[in-house]
Amino acid sequence: MCIIFLAINSHPSYPLIIASNRDEFLDRPTKGMSLWPSTDKRSSDSITARRASLLAGRDSVAGGTWLGLDVSNKDVIQGKPDVNVATKDVLHNSNENSLRWIALTNYLGENDNETTMHDKTSRGSLLTEYLQMDESAVPNGSSAESFVKNLCHRGDEYNGFSVLVADATGVYYYTNRGEETKSNLCEPLPPGIYGLSNDLLDSNWPKVTRGKEMLSKICKNHTTATLSELHESLMDMLRDEWKPTSNQYPDPARCSIFVPEHVLDGRGYGTRSSTTILVEKDGGRVSVLERTWLTGEDRSFYLLPKSI
Repeated sequence: MCIIFLAINSHPSYPLIIASNRDEFLDRPTKGMSLWPSTDKRSSDSITARRASLLAGRDSVAGGTWLGLDVSNKDVIQGKPDVNVATKDVLHNSNENSLRWIALTNYLGENDNETTMHDKTSRGSLLTEYLQMDESAVPNGSSAESFVKNLCHRGDEYNGFSVLVADATGVYYYTNRGEETKSNLCEPLPPGIYGLSNDLLDSNWPKVTRGKEMLSKICKNHTTATLSELHESLMDMLRDEWKPTSNQYPDPARCSIFVPEHVLDGRGYGTRSSTTILVEKDGGRVSVLERTWLTGEDRSFYLLPKSI
């Protein structure tokens, strides 16, 4: 189980806020968020070919990821979110310096038994496919829209999933389960608060409903918070273990935003890491914080428009 919350144009200083938990078996080999080298074979420049192309964690079993950012046109500073960038020149309102990102959650329905569906293509590969695609080859200029439209024709190649795909034109949602998204594939999500777990977007799962309410309050009550304060408020939200008292949802992973460690299929399972991403209104600068709960390790990155 995983969960992602979005705030689109809901905070005066950050037009995009992302807060996400990754829930997984605790013994599954995983690498934390880091820079991936470019795999662009079109370039003969060895220096360019080694340049980082995306920022993401890595599933060491299947080789894919669950949340990734395109940093091919960014200068990346690794360190605390409060790193001083006041003297850094930025390009305002430039599509060339917009943020492309993608996030995916598995869909768990009656026909999505993970133990009997091993003959499908890895869903994690979809994220690297999008982040490394050639934007210049997209006729209408929206790589996110083009990618989502293409998924409509091959969604059945994968086990159940939902995906959020974004570029300068907005954030797009697609799932290969359910029919309601097919008529809205060309439209980015309007401003608002969104929650996506292992069902459809904005499902009525207790954890989704509660998280959306918490994120809405953060956007309203933390308008003057510092970067670190806002990151920590989001981390507190992602660490929330509240669950309903009724037995309507017996599966603990469907109830609380943060899934405490428990035994699933004979193995330890729970929330392994949390990620918060803040996109600044002025200049499009991006602050990223990943916290690994098993070790208490923080990884922070600051992305800036690439120097010209």
